Amino acid sequence: MFMRPGFAQSIRDSRQDQPGQNTDEDFVMTDIHHGTQWHDLETNILREVGEFGAVRDRAMEGRMVKKLTEHRYGLHLTMNTDW
Repeated sequence: MFMRPGFAQSIRDSRQDQPGQNTDEDFVMTDIHHGTQWHDLETNILREVGEFGAVRDRAMEGRMVKKLTEHRYGLHLTMNTDW
């Protein structure tokens, strides 16, 4: 999918979102990314780029936490369970 022209640019960038907006009683949620869980998912993955341009993702060591919304291309997969 990412190889298709324009696909990467069409993905929503959540890095600049303000988490916790829905704790305000006057805030109207209009999309799934306004929910608390959208900003709570963790990946604990660190991207490394080597000196020759090789890219790899590796697990972060220790108790460091990286959120899915901190990645430019963090992919949330959602399954609708309504009957």
